[in-house]
Amino acid sequence: MATSKNAGNPSAYSRIHRLKSFDGIQADSVTEAAAESIAGLIEMYGESGPPTAPLMTMKIAVSAAESAEVAAERLAHAFSNWLLGQAPHASCHLVEVDTVLGYRYSLVRGFLAVEPPQMDTADGVIFASAKELISDVILGFSAYLDTLFTSLSPEVWGMSIGRPGGVIVLLYGGLIAGQDNLPADKIQLLGPSIHLARSERTDPGLEPKAYAKAAHWWVAKLNTMFSIATEPANYAPVGVYDEAMALEKLVTLEQVFRDCQSLATITRDNHARLSLSFQALGRFDGLISGFKWDSLFTHRTASGLLQTLRDRIPPEVHPVLLPRAERAVEALVKIRDGFFEARRASADGIQVPNKKTGQLEEISLEQATREWLTLYRNSLHGFDQSHRKPRDRALFAAHDGRIPGEIADLAWLQLLVLVSRPELLIRFSPPKK
Repeated sequence: MATSKNAGNPSAYSRIHRLKSFDGIQADSVTEAAAESIAGLIEMYGESGPPTAPLMTMKIAVSAAESAEVAAERLAHAFSNWLLGQAPHASCHLVEVDTVLGYRYSLVRGFLAVEPPQMDTADGVIFASAKELISDVILGFSAYLDTLFTSLSPEVWGMSIGRPGGVIVLLYGGLIAGQDNLPADKIQLLGPSIHLARSERTDPGLEPKAYAKAAHWWVAKLNTMFSIATEPANYAPVGVYDEAMALEKLVTLEQVFRDCQSLATITRDNHARLSLSFQALGRFDGLISGFKWDSLFTHRTASGLLQTLRDRIPPEVHPVLLPRAERAVEALVKIRDGFFEARRASADGIQVPNKKTGQLEEISLEQATREWLTLYRNSLHGFDQSHRKPRDRALFAAHDGRIPGEIADLAWLQLLVLVSRPELLIRFSPPKK
């Protein structure tokens, strides 16, 4: 739609009028609450507030506008009068959402509520089964789109504004700082500051079109992904539709994207990021047939997936999507180097007790890295074993315990694999004749 070349022309925003058939869906209370929020922001910050204040005002004003026409007017004003002054190469786009997708999601929830039937409520909601578990698909698609715009976290290059029937996408045409150098809140000074450090970032200096191409590629892949994820035949293992299975997978899919969204936005707490990464990888176990969450804990496997991504993703998009995944793969080498005795002896492996016999055996540093990271991950459930294993003790003793913060982006690597290959969500092959 709009760029710096046509920002002053109202017709540049006319595509938003395609959403007018959804006017009236949004409750009046939403519009009223938005007006109060905007008034509060203006009163608190005026024109001298942080950059996030006008962005937040813009997002609230456009998303909660009472009609598509008003949304277009507000967007035109904010885009031409403020955003272009901050990001001269910014552009505005519209992602339309087919109503069929909403019907498919509602089908799953509806089948859950068939017996006993649920009555209409005062706010017009006939059934509310699992509504908030898939709220990003109902409105906004934030987890699915804003995860993309933080691909180079802690810098950002876009923002989404959800409306009924579609999502307005703002691309900045370059990177802008996603955070200040120092923590903005005093409470952040009290967060974990352990060994999970992250390296400094550099701006790749890309042309604006690289970010636009990344967005177009991503949205096209999401289109295929949602088509597969909501296909009823995907949840009929014995020829009968299983709505519970469908809901489980759709909820897991949204949670995976939310995990990766949080990974990119929790920039100062690498302890939380690593826990989120382990959680996301565990979700992939149930989402993708045959996937094992610890398979990414070896450099050989992770680097192989990275090469697959380089082959599948358009080359001009690589600098936008792949840097965090590349650093995660490099972090596996640093963890492997943490086996200090092997490093000193220039050895290719370490000695650990055999799992069955207890006799010492040598395992490769690749295997040792995988087992050591698995042990660390097991702290999420408190090492809930009735007895300690000699092999585990030996692994703990052999490693210096240093974990690069970039390792958390193994989850981002796996998410890229899923987005680039949405067919991984296919669960059952068509029956042979």
